[in-house]
Amino acid sequence: MISDFTTNLIRDFLLRFSQASASRYIASPLRRQFWVSRAKFHYDLERWMPAPYELPVYRGDYVILTPKNILTKDDTWISRGDLARRFEDIPDAMENDQLRAGRPHRGQRQPVPCHQAGCTGHDLAMRSGAMCW
Repeated sequence: MISDFTTNLIRDFLLRFSQASASRYIASPLRRQFWVSRAKFHYDLERWMPAPYELPVYRGDYVILTPKNILTKDDTWISRGDLARRFEDIPDAMENDQLRAGRPHRGQRQPVPCHQAGCTGHDLAMRSGAMCW
């Protein structure tokens, strides 16, 4: 499970992952170009911007794929049966307060790709190849 807050912050990462995975593993008739709202944050304008992605399509809407290494499990499940087979492979969730404690305030440093920040790979965001603060 990924929180809504986290999903919004890493939406572009998830959409690029979905696009790359779909291109590699999903037949062309099952993919389509979508303009996704609030896909990227424009730091100069300080607003979320839409962006185009070629994504898997299901019942007319796009599908966002998620790398397994950034999923966590929590006590609450909407569709527990779907994940029961591989449940033990997913790490436990962190408390929101613990996650928020590491988040910079508006106006502080901007994120950079982890390989440029010298990250060690111990943190969840670092392992996913996402941005580091």
